[in-house]
Amino acid sequence: MIAVYLWIYIFLLAILWAFFFVARHHALKFWGYSSNIAPVTNILFIFMIIGSILWLFLIFTLDLQNTFIELPSNNTQTPAQEIYY
Repeated sequence: MIAVYLWIYIFLLAILWAFFFVARHHALKFWGYSSNIAPVTNILFIFMIIGSILWLFLIFTLDLQNTFIELPSNNTQTPAQEIYY
């Protein structure tokens, strides 16, 4: 399952970084129109680096959790109980 998560991660990250590079290119191309473009793209760059690393960390930690259910090892049957909600 981790392979699926990594492929989704790589695909979405490639799209996000492509949009960022286009925005960065336009920020450098039209730097004379606004003084806020460069600082905003620098902040966005830092946010995307932190987000990329954090997202990758979360993929590995969430996938490696112990999600298995232990079944009883003895062959005795447990009686079923009805629960009324």
